[in-house]
Amino acid sequence: GFGFVHDGVASTIEEFLSLPVFGPFATDDTIKSNLTAFMLCFDTGTAPAVGYGMTIDSSCVAEVGISNQWDLLEGQAAVSNIDLVVKGILDGELRSLYYDATNDLYQTDRSGEGPFTRNALVASILDGDVLSPLGVPHGSGERLGRDRNGNGMLDGDEIRPNLYIASTGGVFVTSWSTNNLGYVLEWSASLSSGVWDTVIGPRSLVAERVVVSNNAALDSLFFRLRRPW
Repeated sequence: GFGFVHDGVASTIEEFLSLPVFGPFATDDTIKSNLTAFMLCFDTGTAPAVGYGMTIDSSCVAEVGISNQWDLLEGQAAVSNIDLVVKGILDGELRSLYYDATNDLYQTDRSGEGPFTRNALVASILDGDVLSPLGVPHGSGERLGRDRNGNGMLDGDEIRPNLYIASTGGVFVTSWSTNNLGYVLEWSASLSSGVWDTVIGPRSLVAERVVVSNNAALDSLFFRLRRPW
């Protein structure tokens, strides 16, 4: 996904082998095809199910194909080829879960909730929730599913930051506490539009708070902090 050669100039192995440095190989399609096949035979150590996933809502949760794909991910997690996490909306809230293959249960990212069976998740989807099972590298599921920063506190139990906003002379100043890491500051000109853009202005630290100043051409802006997956 990053190209070949030190600067990624070649997007495929065939393109890389077409460079003049390879002499007669560069124009021999048979040799390039054989070398490409040979190089792709090496095991990367990453299971094919890593990165495989789907988004499930009430319109497709009952489909056999969706059920089979979910079975596949659970089966791959059971033999330790991958870990399985689930992201999405559960009971109307943004949630993240980790599949405990040993007990066939989904552990949530908030204390006192769950664990959930797959049937329980399906029932929630039928009630309007949307969930996305995803295969991730083996050993990373607990972090990606429940404790992103590895500090021992579940993501859903982390204290959410307070966002402070002020306007002075056409400059909007936003700030939030530095102990709430991993959040992205976004802005919108209209709440009804549903369009949010990332604030890319420079950040500074003042009294243990992250501070961002934004020159604004609009009369009013809306800001929010969002924690991406």
